[in-house]
Amino acid sequence: MFRGYRRIVLAGLAGLALLCLGYAGYQQLNYTELQGYPKYEYQPARDRVPPAFAEEPPITSKPYHPNCNDPKNGDDADLCAQWAAVQAVEESNRLSRISIRITALEFAALVVSLIFTGWAAFAAQSAAVAAHKVIEHEEAGAAAEADRFNKQFEETKRSADAAFEAVEVARAANAASINASNAAKALAVRQFESSFKPWLSVKVGGPYIDESKYPLGEFKDGETIRPTTIQASIEVKNIGEMPAIIIGFFIGVKNSTDIDIGGYPRAEVWHELSRGESIFLGEGVGMYPLPGESPVAHCGAFVLTAENRNTIWNNFPPIVGKIDYEDPLGKRRQIGFAFRPIAVWTNDFQRWGGKDDNYDKPID
Repeated sequence: MFRGYRRIVLAGLAGLALLCLGYAGYQQLNYTELQGYPKYEYQPARDRVPPAFAEEPPITSKPYHPNCNDPKNGDDADLCAQWAAVQAVEESNRLSRISIRITALEFAALVVSLIFTGWAAFAAQSAAVAAHKVIEHEEAGAAAEADRFNKQFEETKRSADAAFEAVEVARAANAASINASNAAKALAVRQFESSFKPWLSVKVGGPYIDESKYPLGEFKDGETIRPTTIQASIEVKNIGEMPAIIIGFFIGVKNSTDIDIGGYPRAEVWHELSRGESIFLGEGVGMYPLPGESPVAHCGAFVLTAENRNTIWNNFPPIVGKIDYEDPLGKRRQIGFAFRPIAVWTNDFQRWGGKDDNYDKPID
């Protein structure tokens, strides 16, 4: 009687295995998605326990607690960055534990697949034995016995087919579980990186040509050329929670017009920006402006002539920039920006270019 329901039993077992693997994969993904961003709470140093003296009372002292949300100086920022690095190691250990559980889940799915494969092998062996008996009985002339064994062979074949179908279902469930595990690991990595990444904001402005030094008016009698410098006010501010170290920058001009504009080389610097701090790029990088002054970055130089004067007025070339910086874990990134001034004597501008010129991506 059991043989008549063997196909149903096999299909039920395969479905149960599929549900178990799917539920386990869903629970693993749900557990990982519930992991929040790492908390920015740093554990202060333990209070020092002074040794006991026989004659004098114990000396107590309070540990130094820097404010990591607003470091007072570079030493506090470095100490907070070290605490952040320790927290990053703990987060990495948590991801490793998740990976171990995922590997165990994949191993369990593999065991289920092997069980169904073995089942299919035994069913195939039974089918081969039954076929051999059928051939023997046909040679002996026992038609009735051969017919009975033919029926047994068909039933065994159906059982083997059901077992192979169960194996395919188990393999599909295993693949789905692996895909869910990979998605969970990728999500955890993105959460970890975004929590420990500084965020830089770039603010630009004019005037883009200092007319007190390089007037754009009509040429005087006997004047044919006028050397001119393109400039811009570029302020970089750290709006993230983690400190950033600026290690270099480049500010230049796109030669999209018929004017031959010369550029400047990349500047190598080393300046740390804590949360909320900002600097102006250019000469005296890292120096805050005096009252009434605004540091500017030299972007390019050209020779103003009567022929190209209208071009500068009507089609000012785009200004592009690249800033290299490091996060507290030593990972290097680059932020790129590009804009086109609307008028040389104002702060007005328009964003220029696409993803090739405006981005924030890792380098190295």
